[in-house]
Parts: sequence; C-alpha cells; structure tokens
Amino acid sequence: HDKLDFWKLALILVLTIILMNMVMGWAVRFGAVVGSLAAVGTLALGTVLCFRFIYRYLAQYDYRLIGKELILERALGRANHVVYTIGLEQVKSLVPYSKFDNATRIKRLHKFVLHKDTSKWYVVSYKEEGETRNLVFEPDENFLSGLQSSLDKAV
Repeated sequence: HDKLDFWKLALILVLTIILMNMVMGWAVRFGAVVGSLAAVGTLALGTVLCFRFIYRYLAQYDYRLIGKELILERALGRANHVVYTIGLEQVKSLVPYSKFDNATRIKRLHKFVLHKDTSKWYVVSYKEEGETRNLVFEPDENFLSGLQSSLDKAV
C-alpha cells in the first residue's frame, strides 16, 4: 500500500490539531454549552478520522491458503486478525474484477483491498447460507497461481 513518510504524517497531525483548536475557539464565543458541544464533536470527528487514517495507511491485508480454506487477515502492526474464512469447496469462481458481471456486483460485495488500482483486483464468488456472495481482494501473482491450482484440485 501507499507509503506515507514521517514529515507528511507530522504535517497532517499538526494541521488537524490547529484546525480543531480553531473550531473550538470559535464555538466558545457562543457560550460554554456550544463550546462544550463543539469540543465533543471535534473529538469524535478526530477519532473517526484517525481510525480511517490508520486503516488507510498503516493496515494491510494478508491472504493465506491453509488446507482447504482461504483466510483473509487484517494486519495492523504486529497484530493479525482473521477477517474472513472461505472453504474452497464453497468457491464458484475466481475472476479479475474487470471481468466481473455488473449485475451481481451490487449484491453482497465484500472488499479487502487497499489500493484503488482495480486492474490487480480479483473476485471470488462463493456460496454461503444459500446465497452467492462476492469477495474482492488483491493477491500477488504467486498467491493467485497457488489459489487457482488449489481451486482446480477442489473441483
């Protein structure tokens, strides 16, 4: 995923703090209640933005093929959390995102990608609880060939 160097990160944080301070300073002019509400609002907004920022620039997805399961994990620092597990016997198809049928794209599409370059995305369609679901992920060439080989053996 995109690397963010230290100085850009520091600049973003400093500008965010200055902006939050300006908003709270402006809101205090209208009274203590409005100032308090503005402080709580900017704190909540800052928290949400920090989480989005962390997931955008610091998180990554790891894809694993263990036995007959495709496992997707979100890695943040040293911690890995299993986000999704699919049995290979449930998989109906594996196609590039560009060749994915638009009619089914709307229904149950789960994305596990960090980049916006859709040329490297793939879609796994699978059956779960009686309905077809679609999972978008961005494997490298080695993982993709291993997954295709495992899917061919599972069929």
